[in-house]
Amino acid sequence: MKLYHGTLQENVEDILENGLIPQTTYKHSYSVDRFLTNGIFGFDNLKDAISFAKDNSSGWEIAVVEFESDGNNTFIDPEYDGEARFFKTDDLVKAILVYND
Repeated sequence: MKLYHGTLQENVEDILENGLIPQTTYKHSYSVDRFLTNGIFGFDNLKDAISFAKDNSSGWEIAVVEFESDGNNTFIDPEYDGEARFFKTDDLVKAILVYND
């Protein structure tokens, strides 16, 4: 499953070189236990990823990378509007740059 991850532009070089780093999510943020794990957040479409990144960038320049997730370990993220997902993984995930503001 192809997903899009919004980030600050300053993170792009590291992401392209090393991959996306899974982040730990905490139960207090979610109502579903399966989200108490490591993983990467993403959106089903580029437009939602750009919107999220701009809304959370505090005016900094943003970028969006595309990555592939395993459909069996990808869940709907109930915290955000739009088609937000959470890819459950402990591994670095390769990504490509698709948007640079």
